[in-house]
Amino acid sequence: AVASTGGAAASTRSASGGGSTGALWTKLNALGARPGAVNMGQGYPDFAGSPVARAAAAEALDVPDLNQYSPINGLPALREAVRAFYEKRYGASYADDEVVVTTSGQEALVSALKACFRDGKRGVVVMEPFYPFLAPAVAAAGAVFVGGAERGAERRGFADLRFERWSGDGPPVMLLHGLFGSRADVERLRADAFPDRAAVLADLPGHGESGGGLACAFDAQVEAVLALCDRLDLVEPDLAGYSLGGRIA
Repeated sequence: AVASTGGAAASTRSASGGGSTGALWTKLNALGARPGAVNMGQGYPDFAGSPVARAAAAEALDVPDLNQYSPINGLPALREAVRAFYEKRYGASYADDEVVVTTSGQEALVSALKACFRDGKRGVVVMEPFYPFLAPAVAAAGAVFVGGAERGAERRGFADLRFERWSGDGPPVMLLHGLFGSRADVERLRADAFPDRAAVLADLPGHGESGGGLACAFDAQVEAVLALCDRLDLVEPDLAGYSLGGRIA
């Protein structure tokens, strides 16, 4: 999440030892503030805000009626403006009680999730990668987070590293498929030892569905695993493996 232009450089794997999303962003932003670094995490603008919006905000400070708490569902004039915008832009018509103004995007996300959960239907299927706040938002809404497996490849000079990824609770675990056995053996290891954990199952170079040939040096195998951790933003994952994968772990 932090890219370097020559001076400082960091990744999410080295920037955080775990913890909350807020703590992670605090550390990443501190790293991004170093000389020579470009913060690609939260998308801070490098230009001033809209002069029209800033002028309207300044003008609103002088409106006597705007010095109190707003209605819990938002100011009527603002809700009406939202309704008018959606009708003009998307052709969608909403009743007044169907429009709610929230204090943040995160509150809107949790509120929308809560509104969808009824009659025992509380499962949310999410494909990775996803917005980091989504998992705690689903939990706050009282739902069950169901991660979809992500299939992909991390290109290295000698190999395509093939992997699958599952969402779950607790610190992440990376499972490495080595020379002997099959991917099914590693999948059974995940099901037996780490059934509820966020997990990545990866074929080492020259094994399973990964390319590169069996002659890949041990140090290069380790380097490939570290690169995949960076690619997937895995922060200090637990490692386990089968055959050569166990030795790498």
